[in-house]
Amino acid sequence: MRRAKYLSIPAAYRRAAVQPSRSRSDLSTSVISEVWDRLIEVYGSFVAWSSAYADENVDYLDEPTQRREQVAQRLSELSDYYFPRAVWLDHRTCRSVEQFIEESEDLYLELADEIKKRGYSRRVRVSMAERVSAELGPLKREAVAYLREELKNSGNQQ
Repeated sequence: MRRAKYLSIPAAYRRAAVQPSRSRSDLSTSVISEVWDRLIEVYGSFVAWSSAYADENVDYLDEPTQRREQVAQRLSELSDYYFPRAVWLDHRTCRSVEQFIEESEDLYLELADEIKKRGYSRRVRVSMAERVSAELGPLKREAVAYLREELKNSGNQQ
């Protein structure tokens, strides 16, 4: 008598049988909201790093380094989350978010280099704050506008 071979069912299929998948619009809404939140976190960390109102007695080697590392971490988190999920977003939203990420990475490197050369003086912080506002501000607003539009459209599809 022949015995039937036991076939293992992959975990992903077992979970799908037990937990039905989320609807397409729910998943899209979730991705849009998360990208939006992470984009705002990146911009906020740039603002904190470049704050002209930071404490004058801040140790150059400690506090600014922590702020710079936070910018790098937030930027990495945005990129790591966004790129695998970009398929859920409209083409122009993708273009806008990718432009924000690219400009943020470039600005991060330039500002880190400027601090390394000139220190974390008040003049440098003012210059940083102006650049963040002038270069990233419009890109953030554009990306948020597209994300807002997509979020509104994904809510209408339900």
